[in-house]
Parts: sequence; C-alpha cells; structure tokens
Amino acid sequence: MNKVNGYSYAKHWFEFAFENCDKVTATHGILFFWLVELNNRLGWVKSFQITSSQNMQAICCKSYNTYKKCFDDLIDWGFVQMIKQSKNQYQCNVIALSNFDKAHDKAPTKAIDKAVMNHLMNHNESTEQSIDDIHKTINNKTINNKTTNYKPDPIEILEYMNKLNSDVGNRWTESKVRTEAQKFLITTRAMDGSLVKIQCKIGRQAQLIG
Repeated sequence: MNKVNGYSYAKHWFEFAFENCDKVTATHGILFFWLVELNNRLGWVKSFQITSSQNMQAICCKSYNTYKKCFDDLIDWGFVQMIKQSKNQYQCNVIALSNFDKAHDKAPTKAIDKAVMNHLMNHNESTEQSIDDIHKTINNKTINNKTTNYKPDPIEILEYMNKLNSDVGNRWTESKVRTEAQKFLITTRAMDGSLVKIQCKIGRQAQLIG
C-alpha cells in the first residue's frame, strides 16, 4: 500500500485531469481536494463519513444535481470508494479515498511530464534575457559538414535522468530529478551541436548523480 499524503493525491489528480480535459471540471477538483483535506484533518483514516450538505457548503456548490454528478464521477474514475451509501442527501455516506496502488495507476504520464518540462524551458527563456542570443542558435548540429536542426526532446532528457537516478538507488527526489533535467536540457541546447561534447556532458552527469 502506498503512503498517502496530499502530494500523492494531487499528483494522481492532475495526471488524470491533464489526460481527461473533456471530462474534468473545476468542481470535480474542488470536491476531491475537499475530501482529501477532510481526511487529512481526520488523521488519514481508512474510511470516514460525509454528507452532501456539508460537502456542498465546503465547495460553495448550490446545485445538488451538480454536486451529485461530480461525486459520482469521482467514484467512477476511482478516486473515491463508496463503503456505505446513504439513503438520502441528509444522511451520511461512508467513503474511502483510493490508495492508487493498482498497476495502471503507476504508469508514467509522459504528456504532463513533457508539458512541465516545456513550461520550465519557456519560463527560463523568458526570464534570462542575457542568453537569448544563445537560444537562437543552439539548435545547429554539424554532421559530415552538413548543418541540421537539432533540438533535444524534454521528455527524453527527463527519462534519461530518471534512469540514472534509478540505477543508483533513487538518491534524488522527483523534484530534484526534474530540476536536473531542466539544467541538463539547457546546457545541451547551449552547446554548438557537437555530439562529442554532449556525450561528455552525459558522462559527467552520470558521475554527479552516482
């Protein structure tokens, strides 16, 4: 069973929301995080009681039908488990939050990882004006005296960092891996395209994490 905390629930929620924008609304998210907060205040108990009226007040939802649809969706999507169902909206439901310990819940979400890496790169390029001139010319790679456009893929860099980290026993946190992937991506893009230089950079990175 995975250790539960607010971060783990947020991570799984946003991975799901990112892949299901056509289904997810803000009300879904507010309701789910209210249930997470409530469980946190109760000491992360295995199951706990809720009422529709309490939940609607907490998330400022005036429509019972809207609340009921969002709540049912959270159950259908696997974020909430119904332990004991109430007979009406004024009685208590007994629910539990998912532990996300199924195999399909552990599958990496590459789309959101790539979006985060691209966001970090865009943010860096917009705030560090002193290296703008480098960014305009970093993607040239010369092979047999021929110049082609080369742009390291953010998700490949992130996967590479995760593999290095895994090989040495996961010494870095997930946040540290993302930070180092961003730095690695910036420095390799800033090189003149020499494959030898990039290979040397990979070797130094492996020594650093090890």
